[in-house]
Amino acid sequence: MLLQMGSLVKLRDIRTTVVGILLSISFIVVGGDEPRTVDDVSSFFRGDMLAVPWTAEGESQLHTMIETLESIIGIPSMLDASYEAVVERFDVAADLRAVVLRLAHLYFELGNAFAGGDLDALVAFERGKHWGLKGLRMDPRFARIEQEQGFEAAVAEETNVGFLFWTCLCWLRCAEANPIMAAVSGTPAKALLMLERCAELDPEYAMCGPYRALAGFWGGLPDLPLTRLRRNLDLAFEYSCRAMNDDLDLHCTEACNGPDGCGLFLENRLTFVKYYLLPSGNIEHAERVLREIISDPSDVVYPLHDALARHNAEMLLHSIWEVARSP
Repeated sequence: MLLQMGSLVKLRDIRTTVVGILLSISFIVVGGDEPRTVDDVSSFFRGDMLAVPWTAEGESQLHTMIETLESIIGIPSMLDASYEAVVERFDVAADLRAVVLRLAHLYFELGNAFAGGDLDALVAFERGKHWGLKGLRMDPRFARIEQEQGFEAAVAEETNVGFLFWTCLCWLRCAEANPIMAAVSGTPAKALLMLERCAELDPEYAMCGPYRALAGFWGGLPDLPLTRLRRNLDLAFEYSCRAMNDDLDLHCTEACNGPDGCGLFLENRLTFVKYYLLPSGNIEHAERVLREIISDPSDVVYPLHDALARHNAEMLLHSIWEVARSP
């Protein structure tokens, strides 16, 4: 299986390289404004979030951003970043740590929004996880604490919310592909620690991303008896409410007092539906919120994430109708 995955990854590397060459040729011909430097890549962000459209053009821009950052870091085309040990052995200049963070983030966006299938998505998330861990360990203090006291102790002292957040999201998405292995290796407990540390450092990072992720974490766990890390809808509701507010959703109690900007971010409202309303049986209210998400026109600031949230809301609403129609 590992050999098969390695072969598929290499084929994907070849495809990505070919696409990059073709795109580069087209940029020369048409004089496009595609990213070529770190500053160019940064221009496609709005605050902490990537702001490309959820279109073929946006996907091309994202691939080119990844290729640009990998070129700046000096990553050879044959390096297989889907293996953690390979990435750990690769030497990166200390002053490129911020570039490594951008790369980990972009691999998450690639797997989340543009991957052509489950295997493609897993490859992207694996690369994002490995580059994120690489970036964390590029900090000598993190590396020293991890070696002396363990990973959890190093996370507790880490101050870079971006590395913790995007690494953790990639790690959790990898865990979804093999939940048994993730449970055996203690991934849920490590992920929870990373997300709680993110919430301590900057709860509004990535449009209240730590709260959104914690809501999904607690609402998405299996409901298994006699285990500490099991589904907790009270916590899913609490964290969802910290990323929304009463003005947007009357179902929210006074506990929903999140920042206005986070409340307008559609993925936060979708998380509320997926990880609290539906599991708790609030079907009618879930349908109402999903329709509000679908009809919301505000995607100027976050064209990628809001368009994707509307699409996922449509799919979720369709699945609710399918269940309702089934005998």
